[in-house]
Formats: sequence, C-alpha cells, structure tokens
Amino acid sequence: MLEQSKQPTLQNVVPAFYLLRNVWNQKISTDDRRVKCLKKELVLQLDDKVWPAITAVHLTATYLDPTLQETTRKVIHAIHSSSSQNM
Repeated sequence: MLEQSKQPTLQNVVPAFYLLRNVWNQKISTDDRRVKCLKKELVLQLDDKVWPAITAVHLTATYLDPTLQETTRKVIHAIHSSSSQNM
C-alpha cells in the first residue's frame, strides 16, 4: 500500500468496494451467527455510507479529467433528469 502513497489510486476504490461487498455477501455455512450479523451490517454500511461518497468522488474526478468530460456531462445530466422526474 505505501508504495503507491504518492500516486493517485482512485481507480482502485471501486474494485476494492466490490471486492469487500462480494466477500461479505458470501454465504458460508461455517459462519457463526455473530459473524453473519457482522457481515450483514458491514454490507449495509458500505451501501449506505461508502458508496455515495465513492460515487461523488468518482463523478468529480471523471468530470475534471479532460478525456472523460463529455461522458461525465451526459451521466450527470441523466442523473439530474431522473431525480427531477422522481420529485
């Protein structure tokens, strides 16, 4: 981890999120009741707290990247349009 401390690692955040989520969602028959409860709570926290922050940071980063600006504008417009329709 420290070998990348001076390099941008934003591209590693989403894969790490999905890796954790997939591991914690696995049903293992030998898991104790407490472990199952902990894994369920960790997934809930990932979805409620971490995912919105990741999404915002990634949209901002891709918006600032000149090679991705047009695509990001379209995504932001689509998100804004769908949230306006839900109101």
